Amino acid sequence: MNESFKYIRPDEVAECWDGVPDDLYTALWASMDGMPSLKEQIHMEESAPGDAVGLNTVESVWHLFTPAQQETLNALAEVQDGE
Repeated sequence: MNESFKYIRPDEVAECWDGVPDDLYTALWASMDGMPSLKEQIHMEESAPGDAVGLNTVESVWHLFTPAQQETLNALAEVQDGE
């Protein structure tokens, strides 16, 4: 698993990365089902933007993706790392 998945949420990958296939886009959004909201995890009125880093990440739901999807995610991350 690419290191970047410790810091990025599935919805960010789905919406912000180029080249995400439709089936992976759907799987990324589906992986967020059941995740607690950021409001539930941090005190929004007392928080700073960096407080959400590391919450609800791709790493936390990595096991939900098929081996083929994991491979595609890693390939996409390599492209992102090269930019």
